[in-house]
Amino acid sequence: MTLFQILERETPARHLDFLLIGAHAVNQYGYSRDTADVDLLVRRAERDAWLALFEGLNYRVFAEKPTFLQLEAPKDFVWPVDLMFVNDQTWEKMRAEAVEISIGNARCRVPKLLHLIALKVHALKHGHARRFAKDFQDVEGLISINRLDVASTMEQQNSTRKSPGRAQEIEASISRFVARQPDLDLPIEPSFVSTPPHLDPIAMYWRCEELMRQGRRPARRELRERVEVQFSL
Repeated sequence: MTLFQILERETPARHLDFLLIGAHAVNQYGYSRDTADVDLLVRRAERDAWLALFEGLNYRVFAEKPTFLQLEAPKDFVWPVDLMFVNDQTWEKMRAEAVEISIGNARCRVPKLLHLIALKVHALKHGHARRFAKDFQDVEGLISINRLDVASTMEQQNSTRKSPGRAQEIEASISRFVARQPDLDLPIEPSFVSTPPHLDPIAMYWRCEELMRQGRRPARRELRERVEVQFSL
């Protein structure tokens, strides 16, 4: 039984709900890349219930801060798990527009595309430097492969200001795609010319799991300092 099958079985019985985020969610929107963990977005108020669920599966806490909880996988599972906590207001907004998908022989939900991009942009602004390139490529790939019309958005923004600089153009265009959060000032290049890789998301999941089972998972989780900034919509 896969981790996702267990979550599909256990979460309704415990009155819990989650959204799949991170690379597995990115894969669902057509931009394919490997990953070595499972990222779940959950209500902050349900932290204790989630910890009890995973401790019952013999996961152990690797690291914890107010906005996230990292769990190390036991031998029975290949996937370490990261829980990202959000307040009820943000949860309700994201859950209301989430999309149901199939993964690991189970059903769950991922955020809608613009909310997923918002999460990635949040990571770009507040994450550590070594993750920047990966999250940047995720945003670029999601915009490109899903044909989000960044250029036309820039034209609309340009008509409302005089001679905007390049940084201002980029900020204005991307802000429209991250759930209308104008405070996110990010260096995203909107002129995409490359075609991102694309694999069927179900095939991509099993490919990642097979790589993990072949011993390519890290010997231990790596902890890097994180800036404690709450994500909210």
